Amino acid sequence: MSSQRASNAQRSSNVRVLRSPSSAKSPANNRLHVNWPAKISAGADRGSGCTVVNISRTGACLTLGQEADSVPLWLIVDKMAPISATIVWREGNCVGVCFGKEQSWVEEASEQRFDPAAWLRTDLG
Repeated sequence: MSSQRASNAQRSSNVRVLRSPSSAKSPANNRLHVNWPAKISAGADRGSGCTVVNISRTGACLTLGQEADSVPLWLIVDKMAPISATIVWREGNCVGVCFGKEQSWVEEASEQRFDPAAWLRTDLG
């Protein structure tokens, strides 16, 4: 009997838990992987270029072209209103920002991205 327990223990140590695939119904901390050009601006300055690496309703990971202070910033993404953000972590030229307000449009973008029939509904005219 003890050899059976040892065998079961050995098998369970070889089992790896897989994470669920991303979906449109993911919680706020699940991120949509993107590669969007953007700008980050502090107040009245013109802003500097950056790339949005991934984004969620509550924050984003950005790759910066130059240093940015941790003061409140504005993330400017094409066709969107500027988003108030604060830098919460920094690693090399990458920073993590937390948004001042949840961005529900991220979920909508995710739903469109994961909708297999979305291309059928595009307006070709």
